[in-house]
Amino acid sequence: MPLFAHVESPPIACPTCGANLVLYGEVGFQWGHCCHPFGAGGTDYKIGDEILWRRAADGSIPSWSYFASGGSANIGDLSFANLIIRESELDSNSCANCSYSGPDVALEIVDGVISSVAPRTDILPEIEIIIVNPDGSQQPMPNIDRGMPHGVRTGRGPRKLVPQSAVLGD
Repeated sequence: MPLFAHVESPPIACPTCGANLVLYGEVGFQWGHCCHPFGAGGTDYKIGDEILWRRAADGSIPSWSYFASGGSANIGDLSFANLIIRESELDSNSCANCSYSGPDVALEIVDGVISSVAPRTDILPEIEIIIVNPDGSQQPMPNIDRGMPHGVRTGRGPRKLVPQSAVLGD
C-alpha cells in the first residue's frame, strides 16, 4: 500500500469555476518520511518545515526503504535537497466541481525545506518528481522510484525522525 506525507496548503482556486483544488486543506506527496496510507490524511508539515527522514535501528538513514515495524517508509534520496514534487495522492489537477483538468498542484522543496505549494503548468503527466540543479535547471525524474523499496529495514522502538539538514551534516 502506498504511503504519503502531507503538507498544509492554502486554497488553490480552479481557474474555471473557482472551487478549491486542494482537498481537505493538505497536499499528499511521497518524499522523505511517509507514514500515512492512501486517503488517510494527517498533516505532517507546514510550509517552512524541513523534510524529515527516519533512522533505522542500526542508526543509518536509508533512502527508498520501507520499515518492517511502524508502517512507514523513507521515500526518496536524501542527497537531493532541491525538488519540485507533484501532489500524488488525490489527483488535485482535476476539479471535483467542474471536472476541469489543468495545472498540477506541486510543492517545492528548497535546501530541504518546503517552501511553497502552488499550481504548476510545466509538469508532464508522467513526472512526479523534478530535481532542481544548482544552476536552477530542472531535471525531470520519471523513473526515480523504479524498484522501490530498495530494502526493508528494522525500526525498533519509537520512530527517530531527523531533519534533512542534520542528515546532510552527518
